[in-house]
Amino acid sequence: MEAELIRRREEERAALAKKSEEAKKKQTRVAAKEEYEKMVLVSNMNRGDSLIEARTVDEALAKMTVADNLPVDRHPEKRLKASFKAFEEAEIPRLKEEKPGLTHTQ
Repeated sequence: MEAELIRRREEERAALAKKSEEAKKKQTRVAAKEEYEKMVLVSNMNRGDSLIEARTVDEALAKMTVADNLPVDRHPEKRLKASFKAFEEAEIPRLKEEKPGLTHTQ
């Protein structure tokens, strides 16, 4: 019976120590190693395969031009909604995967 009381006290002390350790962690705002790696190790999307290197604006525009024989678009504002919708459909799933905590308005 006395051994059981000693065992219970040890368990209570261990539980109390664990709770105080967690409280200290929350107060110091220390992130676990996995959390830190998840926040910091994000791939750099700035240096992709579609990188265009140019020294001036004219060079950049010349390299960005897709085709010279395309007809001039007289009413681009009509296609603005459709092009934005296509952009959203391509980017929203990627953003949700990379940053699951964001809401649609952020």
